[in-house]
Amino acid sequence: MLLGLLAEPRRQERIAHALDVPQLTLREAATTYGAARSWRQRGEVLLGVLSAVLASQRHGVLLEAGHEAELWGLPRRWDVAGARFVPSF
Repeated sequence: MLLGLLAEPRRQERIAHALDVPQLTLREAATTYGAARSWRQRGEVLLGVLSAVLASQRHGVLLEAGHEAELWGLPRRWDVAGARFVPSF
């Protein structure tokens, strides 16, 4: 769910954007994941997507993707200077 491999196309598009991963990469991974016959094959797909996520070198992409996948609310971080919570992205 977090990586958008089982999401419908519109949500998958938002998750790909949040993860900073090309949509085609995520769609191909979702197709491969759906056709996988073993846990090992699924794990290889997951590692491929996570490698693409790490290549983006953006902080907080998993938090943003979880929000887009509706797994949790809008992530916030503490702004020390303003002494308040602000959106993480």
